[in-house]
Amino acid sequence: MKNEAFGEEVEELNLLYLMLAQRMLTQDRASAKFRLKIDDAVADVLLSLKPRQVRQLAACNQLLCRLVFDGAERFKALVENRRLEGLTGLHAAIVLASEGEDDAQ
Repeated sequence: MKNEAFGEEVEELNLLYLMLAQRMLTQDRASAKFRLKIDDAVADVLLSLKPRQVRQLAACNQLLCRLVFDGAERFKALVENRRLEGLTGLHAAIVLASEGEDDAQ
């Protein structure tokens, strides 16, 4: 499949991501900033976007969201630990919350 075939899917994903981010920031800014891994400046810009700007930004050919994993180890830890079958969501939250702490130390 050629890269052009992904254009509509990328645009749709970007649009959904931007709309979700705005809704999250409106409902609980502190939690949204933590979950989206953004700072106050980016939060302010996201909230200031008009619908036309959201659509234009979504139409770019690059994904606006990304996986938060810089390496495969933590990503594998989320999917390969069978001892935590019933706690997958909680385990994912803990692993994701710790993402970036290594860089800060």
